[in-house]
Amino acid sequence: MSETENHQVLIECGVCNHPINGKYPICCECLMKELIDNEQYYRCLNESSQYSQKLIEVLEKNEEEIEQKIKKEEEVVKKLEKEVNELTEEQKTLEEKKRGITQMKEIEKEVIRKHFMVMNEMNKETQDIKEVFEQNKPYCVEEVDCWRNVFNTEYDKNGPIINGINVIESFRRKDNKNIKIGFSYILLEINKIAEMIDYHSNQFAIERTAEAITLINKHEIIRCSDFTTQKEEKRKLEKGLKNILTLVNDMGKHLSIETKNKFKLPFSIEEEEIQKVSIYPDEKLERFGIALKFLMTDIMSIRCYHMLIDN
Repeated sequence: MSETENHQVLIECGVCNHPINGKYPICCECLMKELIDNEQYYRCLNESSQYSQKLIEVLEKNEEEIEQKIKKEEEVVKKLEKEVNELTEEQKTLEEKKRGITQMKEIEKEVIRKHFMVMNEMNKETQDIKEVFEQNKPYCVEEVDCWRNVFNTEYDKNGPIINGINVIESFRRKDNKNIKIGFSYILLEINKIAEMIDYHSNQFAIERTAEAITLINKHEIIRCSDFTTQKEEKRKLEKGLKNILTLVNDMGKHLSIETKNKFKLPFSIEEEEIQKVSIYPDEKLERFGIALKFLMTDIMSIRCYHMLIDN
């Protein structure tokens, strides 16, 4: 055997161990197979790299979208937190309003309670007044219609009701009885209030008596209210009303000083307006009815004020 043949016999394929001819330890078949496998491997590797790159891009894009979603969610959360805070404040406000309404209801109950106390006291005084006038016949209280509203429990927006029109009509009809009883009611009320607020006056022009509380003698007014042809008697009646208006204004000022200006009369008539009041139809009789309404409103206001304070 030649040297070349011996060398060829000694070489085997390093993959399949088959004897091969040549000086490289791999046969042609295994070499082709290896090359094919390497090509597929690198191709797969390349494809895998491309896929990974695409996957990375997708992930980065998804990450941005996720961040945007997170930001939007955070904004939504902040908005919801703001709404929750606003609702909490609104709830607090509603609770405060509810407490305020509860307090107002309690105050309303107390006002109603005091109102009924005042009304009961006024009804009692009304009964006392009726008894007084029952004892001073022939002027019967039950027959006095145009003055009845002064002493009942009805109120209009300005205070106790007095129908000025009926008063004026009583004067036009020369209805002496109603006029006399009406003035008697007014005088009795003023005397009661003067006693209530401990008020004394030395300036009242109708009649001055030794008794400090008896400011006016009602019989003097009743006598002056008789309608005659004598203007002097009418002027006495007119002067009497003007003096009464002045007196009530003076009592209001006295009460305002006593309460450190916390009390004000609903209607304080100016002195020049008082002087314009007249019982004559040709001298604006309407002022007379208005003056009487203001007068009785002020009188009832003073009395109600003191009843509320006392209770």
